[in-house]
Amino acid sequence: MSRMTLGLACYAFASAVAISAQVAPARTKASLEGRVISSTTGAPLAKAMVTLDAGNDKKYRALSGKDGTFLFEDIEPDDYSITVTRVGYVENELPEMAIEPGEHKKDLQIKLAPQGVISGRVLDEDGDPVPQAQVVCYRSVGVGAKKHVLESSTKGVDGEAKFTFTDLKPGRYYLLAGDGFSQDRERPTGNRAEEALGATYYPNAPDAMAATPLQISAGTEIRNLEIRLRKVRVVRVRGKIANPGEGQPSGVYLKTNPRAQPDVGFRTATIRNGAFEFTAVEPGSYFLETDPNLSTWDRKNREFRTTTATLFGRRTIEIGAHDIDDLTLELKPAIEVTGKIHMDGKVRKGLFVSLDSSSVYLRGTLEAEPAEDGSFRIGPLPPVEWKVKVSGLPEATYVKSIRYGGQEVARAIDLSSPATGDGILEITLAPSAATITGVVRDPKGEPVPYITVFAFTNEETFQAATTASDGSFEIKNLAPGDVHVSSWEEDVFEDLALRKFFAKQIPKVTLKEGSRERVELTLITKEAIEAAELK
Repeated sequence: MSRMTLGLACYAFASAVAISAQVAPARTKASLEGRVISSTTGAPLAKAMVTLDAGNDKKYRALSGKDGTFLFEDIEPDDYSITVTRVGYVENELPEMAIEPGEHKKDLQIKLAPQGVISGRVLDEDGDPVPQAQVVCYRSVGVGAKKHVLESSTKGVDGEAKFTFTDLKPGRYYLLAGDGFSQDRERPTGNRAEEALGATYYPNAPDAMAATPLQISAGTEIRNLEIRLRKVRVVRVRGKIANPGEGQPSGVYLKTNPRAQPDVGFRTATIRNGAFEFTAVEPGSYFLETDPNLSTWDRKNREFRTTTATLFGRRTIEIGAHDIDDLTLELKPAIEVTGKIHMDGKVRKGLFVSLDSSSVYLRGTLEAEPAEDGSFRIGPLPPVEWKVKVSGLPEATYVKSIRYGGQEVARAIDLSSPATGDGILEITLAPSAATITGVVRDPKGEPVPYITVFAFTNEETFQAATTASDGSFEIKNLAPGDVHVSSWEEDVFEDLALRKFFAKQIPKVTLKEGSRERVELTLITKEAIEAAELK
């Protein structure tokens, strides 16, 4: 080979290498590093487990070092929830965080609060232990008689009727004890067969309004409490299903009416030959409803399969001082909702319509991805009220209207009443959505990272976003009109009474089609929310 030929070959090889380097795909993996510290002392916390979870088999874990630092490398880009746990401290779960391709997030500081502890015993009126008792420990805030239950935990006592609740966040807690909440009880026999141990709030109150709250600060331990269960009159409640049929439920719930007291427990009874019975029930206001889930044994795969009952019943009942032997519960057919998305062009993948109800729990999936023509089906569903949510909206698109049975609805559809018109759920999407940007600061003026921001209307429709590390946020796909914007340190956004109480701290923004508005927000803190209850 001549020198010229060799030179051309070398030049061609070098050029190919250079071109290859230019077109090589950019690094897509990301990384995240940060530090875990104590919320009370600011000291670094070693041996804290930090978990990233995208909910689709993408999960990463790292243990903090002696200086509290942790590092994740080679992370697949996605939206991740971040959970941090450590022995002796309250678990901290941050709002979902987006990690972009090639991004290197630094200086993520996560605070853990020392756990609070509440422990004690459940006794009867004579001071004897009640070893079959259950205790509910719940934290609540709110203004007025109705409280917003933030979180609750239920535990059975041990053989000496002792209970212990750990991992408690700072806040105001209530204890409710009973002689078994979910299991139906045997009514005592003998001279005083009409009496039993009733549900009792600490220390011996009949309802939440008369209960004594327990104030927990970071690291507070309250021990050796005694809950003395009251003796109450109880009655028997017997009933039957008025119209049994194929797909009927197998059980019924007896739930406390949340309008009377916090709904912190329910009891169950099995339906046999169309009849059911609760043997020892305290007088009060209750919901009686059927279990919307059906579990059947799949012999082929040797597993239980859960489906939705095709018949559903619900009614309110007032239980007084006498037995009820002729209660009837009428069943209504479950409903399949058919719907249509209306928008310019074909409906693309990634758009979902979901339904949610706070009054019933279904184990099945309650969402649908519309076909290209916009059609979808969800169900079967119990005939109750369902909130409608549309996620995965295309860029610059907003929900212009939601109609059910030809009638405009704000946010929810009520399946308990027969739908007018054709009974179709129609959702219209429109272009030129508005955007709100801004920053969230604490009362000292410091930016608040990784907190949720809500944009909502008077019709209760809302959208949310999470602040970035510098406290900034952007909420897209908003409809024109007046929108209120707020950010809360506690998960109380849907509490209307608290929203009204803090109305002066929640700015209103007027949006036009395609507009981009900016707002400065001050975080509504835990302390302010708790103080609101005392006013």
